[in-house]
Amino acid sequence: MRANKKSTQPGIWGPKVDILREALKTQDGIDLICEQTGEGIRETLNEYNKKESLSDIELFVLATVVDIESGRPRPRTIKRRLKMNKKTDTERVKHNVVASKVKKDDLMAFVYYAKVKETKPNRLELHNLDADMDFGVDGNRLIECSCSADQYHEEIKVTKTKAAELLISSHNRPLTVCFEKQDGEERVLRGRLITPEPLLGRSKVEDLDVTGGHRMRLVDHRTIKHLIVDGVKYIVK
Repeated sequence: MRANKKSTQPGIWGPKVDILREALKTQDGIDLICEQTGEGIRETLNEYNKKESLSDIELFVLATVVDIESGRPRPRTIKRRLKMNKKTDTERVKHNVVASKVKKDDLMAFVYYAKVKETKPNRLELHNLDADMDFGVDGNRLIECSCSADQYHEEIKVTKTKAAELLISSHNRPLTVCFEKQDGEERVLRGRLITPEPLLGRSKVEDLDVTGGHRMRLVDHRTIKHLIVDGVKYIVK
């Protein structure tokens, strides 16, 4: 068999290769594999996602790399987690509000993720991170109803389990989380929770300091050092 061609016989390299081939068809699958093998492989995987250009031999090698690190999810775990993500995606659908259809007495919520450009007395000049536009907020009462990923007024020591519980329940609010990357380096991420995982899993968090390219990061609950959310800094003891 030539290494630069895909096999015509399904499953010849075993179930791990078949699982990885399916995983590489989605961004969630690429994220999970990069979590284990390092970000350096992301460009190659994205190319496979577009062209399915990796041979079965290359996929077999990748399956071996994913499998050898003790304590890391195996390809079958990737398959299970992808199914969980797919189920979540299909259960919840969102449509934006049509401005012309808003009526008097409609109940609405306005949630904007923004960076502060300038502070003035009773006013903030902001940049909307989703709509890529500037806007202002007038009045301290409105400002004090907001949430911050940076400002905190209390420090509380918690267990790793409690820190994980706080992270996965922090929907619709900005947060800062400090955790260890796969290479042992500490990372401080400011962003928002996208997809929570069970207590000993890895939640998907969007890094809102990234201005272009890939924003999604997987935060390993077991390596959380501290979490800032709702005006409190939770420090893992």
